[in-house]
Amino acid sequence: MTSDANVQQALPASITPVAFGTVLAITIGGAAFDLPLFLLSLLGMALLQVGANMINDVYDYRNGIDRQVNPASGPVVRGWITPRQALVGSATCIAVGSMIGFYIVSRVGTPILCLGAVGVLGGILYTWGPWPLKYHALGDLAVFLNFGVLGALGA
Repeated sequence: MTSDANVQQALPASITPVAFGTVLAITIGGAAFDLPLFLLSLLGMALLQVGANMINDVYDYRNGIDRQVNPASGPVVRGWITPRQALVGSATCIAVGSMIGFYIVSRVGTPILCLGAVGVLGGILYTWGPWPLKYHALGDLAVFLNFGVLGALGA
């Protein structure tokens, strides 16, 4: 549901920390590689990122920050979908990504639940809520935490 430019630029941000954290867990931590769990982690993280990106697209559009189409514009700005459709798509992606996360928690334990909850909240509150992180100079920190620290630690 995101533009080609957004997918090409954004999804590596969700895939890379999972791959990096997995490699560290195996090489330094001595963990056994579990391919199905790894693939579910990649899919869950990607879905959560797409959901957060669609929320960002809607609220940047509603707040007048992103109104003109440029190569990195999302589907709302391009007029491909309505803000309501984007929010429904976002909720769906976040719900499915969270269900994957709950399954992973059932396999590996509750510390992942804490990391996941912080990450999901960070993604949602990035541009939504009474005090959006992006609009208060905390957007870069939220992105770093979600796609650097939390993604790698979760893996």
